[in-house]
Amino acid sequence: MKIIVPIEDEMIYQHFGHTPMFRLYEIEENRIIHTQDYLTSGHGHVIMCQMVFDLGATVVIAGGYGMPVQEALASHGVRIFGGVSGNADEAVSAYLNGTLIYNANIAHHCGCHH
Repeated sequence: MKIIVPIEDEMIYQHFGHTPMFRLYEIEENRIIHTQDYLTSGHGHVIMCQMVFDLGATVVIAGGYGMPVQEALASHGVRIFGGVSGNADEAVSAYLNGTLIYNANIAHHCGCHH
């Protein structure tokens, strides 16, 4: 399994479509076996979603997602967990332990769009 988390300075970035970096976690037997950071262009949800697909992630943990992101990821079978904040590594560990606190109805809407 592969999990992606948008990050900045080890913390979960709160706006998926503008994250400066993704951290990809490779999971085997419910343990993190490898992580790798990927710089993003920070230019919107279409490019960010394509990165998720290209990297083969099946789970995304983040702060906020707009409705287009939620629909695009869900249509490709990616499970999304929103409303999460704090340290990225700790959030992934919590997810693996079944203790991740998230908001199943999260959507990020702001007046800051391009």
